[in-house]
Amino acid sequence: MGTPRTIYKYLLSGPPDNLDAYIQRQYPDSEVHAISREDMHRLGTLGRIGRMREAKGAALVFSLENEPADSRIPNQVLIAGLASRCRCVVVLAGPEQVRVFSRRALLQQLPRLFMGGVLDAFTIGAAYLALQALRLWLRKPAKVRTDLQSDIDVADLYPLALMTPSPGGEMTYLKGTADGIAEAGGRVDVISSVPVPAGNYHVHIIPSEYRYSLLREAQTLLYNLRFFRQAKKLLLQRRPRLLYQRHHAFVVSGALLSRALGIPLVLEYQNSELWRVENWDPCHFRGMLKTAEDLSLRVAHGYAPLSNVLREELLKRGIEEERIVVNPAATNVELFFPGCGGAEARQRLGFGPDDVVITFVGSFS
Repeated sequence: MGTPRTIYKYLLSGPPDNLDAYIQRQYPDSEVHAISREDMHRLGTLGRIGRMREAKGAALVFSLENEPADSRIPNQVLIAGLASRCRCVVVLAGPEQVRVFSRRALLQQLPRLFMGGVLDAFTIGAAYLALQALRLWLRKPAKVRTDLQSDIDVADLYPLALMTPSPGGEMTYLKGTADGIAEAGGRVDVISSVPVPAGNYHVHIIPSEYRYSLLREAQTLLYNLRFFRQAKKLLLQRRPRLLYQRHHAFVVSGALLSRALGIPLVLEYQNSELWRVENWDPCHFRGMLKTAEDLSLRVAHGYAPLSNVLREELLKRGIEEERIVVNPAATNVELFFPGCGGAEARQRLGFGPDDVVITFVGSFS
């Protein structure tokens, strides 16, 4: 049972220390409870609402520091605030960007949330019909154009509507792929939903502007149309020889562009999205997710899995062996090599020269 001095914190993105420092500054000597993002992911919709109803106290504090500075407060945060029994909801979007919602202010957001629900219902219904129509269209043999006078070799597509431009594995891998193609002599453009670190390539940004969606699945499905329309105009001007796209949940824009423009598509395959939702990150509308994944895999001309395990998975799905090239997540050997500074790092971190240190680079959540 919460008390008037009970604070609940919910880290969605950003440094945990910043969230803790804000709570200590604004609510000293309070009892603080953490709401686990991972636990919330594993709960169903009703389970998440029930978990938020258990939050009763002075404030529910969210950290969203990796969101773009001009983005609106996500509807999911407002719903969580309404479901909770805290007196106010605080959203940290940065050190100097703090928004506080009283219960009355949250209730004033109900028209916006209602509009988001209506939009999502329309989007999901239209997307379901569109995916069925695409299944019929994509059964026709693919026509690859050979008469294009290409300005670039590869268009690296990154049509992920919900991604934030924060440092980490996603951006590092995207930059590394584009830089690698450029270093091999290829001419590369990156067409992305978010800003990408500078490199030896041109970047075109197609931002996701649908801020009313309640469901991330609806926002991703709707963004396919926006990305397809704007990327098609860019690709007709730049005329790449090849499309390269990260495979992701509900993303079919690369497949659509490939078929519409007659340009071969290579899918970067980091995992099956069906496996992901069953083992890691649950979602709604799994039937539509399977349809979207099957369409992308069917349309692609080549596949770039990150490991031999994923290669075997593609083979079991009926992909021909000659169309698969394993492209592991590699390391820049010009920066990381024996003697590149390990001794100094050990001393700085308090490890002895004979201590066995086991490290991991990746994601635990």
